[in-house]
This record gives sequence, C-alpha cells and structure tokens, in this order.
Amino acid sequence: MALDPEPERSQKAIASTLDFYRDAIGWLADRHATWGIDTPPGIDSEDREPAVWKVAGDVIAQATALVDQLEDGYTQQTLPLIRSIHEGSRLVAVLANPEEDAILRSWLANKEIKQSELRKAQEREAKRVAAEMREAGIDPGNIENVAELSRTIYGRLSKGPHHYRQVVDEAVDFEARTMVYGPDPRIHRRVDYLAAVGPILQEVLLLVGDALSFLYGPNSGFYVEQLRPMAKRMEEVVETFDQLYVTGVIGRPPS
Repeated sequence: MALDPEPERSQKAIASTLDFYRDAIGWLADRHATWGIDTPPGIDSEDREPAVWKVAGDVIAQATALVDQLEDGYTQQTLPLIRSIHEGSRLVAVLANPEEDAILRSWLANKEIKQSELRKAQEREAKRVAAEMREAGIDPGNIENVAELSRTIYGRLSKGPHHYRQVVDEAVDFEARTMVYGPDPRIHRRVDYLAAVGPILQEVLLLVGDALSFLYGPNSGFYVEQLRPMAKRMEEVVETFDQLYVTGVIGRPPS
C-alpha cells in the first residue's frame, strides 16, 4: 500500500489539530461535570434539564472516543461513531429547546427518536428564528434550509455504517490484494478524515455548549464569557486545517 512521500508536515498538522480538539472536548467535559456535581439532587428526574445533561454527556464521551481513534490512526472505521455523534448533537439541541416538548417526552419514555423527527424540530426552530430576525429587520439568509442540510450530512455519514461499496473500497489495496485492518498507514487518508471530522466536532462544541448554556442559565455568563471564546478558537483551528488541506499543503496522496 503506497505511503506518502513526505508525511512529516501532515503528521505535525494532524497532531496539533487533534491536541486542540482533545482540549476543547475536555473543556466541555469539565463544565458538564461541574453542573452535575453542583446541581441539587435530581439528575434522574423526569425533567428537561437532566435529559439535556445526560445526552450532552453521552455526546462528549463519544467525541472523546473519536479523538482517541483518530490519534491512533483509524479512518474508515470511525464513520459509525461520527454519525452517532452528529445524531446526538442534534438531539441535545432539540432537548434543550423549551419550545419542543414531544421529543423530550419520547426520550424520557425510552422511545426511539427518528432522524425525521429531529429534522422537523430543527426546521420549526429555524422558522421561529428566521421570523424573529425578519421582525428585527435582519435577513435570515439560508437559515431555514437547516433540515435539508442536515439530511444531506446524515445521508453521507450513513454510507459507512451501511457498508456502501464506495466506503469499503477506500480500505482496499487492490495491488497488494489486502485491506486496512487497523490504523491507516496512509497519512493522506488520515488527513482526509480529520478534515471531514473538524466540522462535526465544531458542531459538538456549539450544540453541546449551547445546551450547557441552557443548563447554567441566561444570567450565568456561560455563553458570552466561556463558550463564545472557545467557539471562536475552534473556528480558527478548523479553518486553518481546512486551508492547509484544500491548498494541498498537507494530505497530498503519493504520486
């Protein structure tokens, strides 16, 4: 299986980017744990706040596992976990929305939450926000297309867990008649996956972070003083890696 001719630059970019992602997810975990410890007993009650806290913690744990797998060099095998993280991020956003009650009740009753239900809830929230923006004289842009964008992302992420040929073939070395069974020796493929994962982990920070802001309350200063600066730094890291990737500075396949 052909390897990258000059992988050092890609390896350094992978390592530094994953270091930040680990710090960002750890930052979320610390604040998530603090709320659970400092909040009066009742995290197992049939209320919105404990539900938000539990699902947020589950997403944080999965995001931590994803960073571990990427550091170990796994690529295609991470797709089922990436899809689960995307699903969980969207679920926690809906659970933290006081305007949405039906999905909360279904989750508390241990019922399946279908992706179509989450998309409809996202669409309702997007329309509410768009209406408020128009009333304030602000152009909402494409905000109301959120459900369609989510459907597209979910469809792409589903190809791995459903073993589409396109995804399976990525792990095949046709010349050597073998496959990648563990960590991927191809640095350019590791770069490919990290470029794709960046927006997913950014989504985790924003949606889980916003859910924590809901838990801490509007007067806590959590969003402005804590989440906003971290979200800005995450945006910079994702954009920097993406720029290196799209310009071919890193991740060039062997010729």
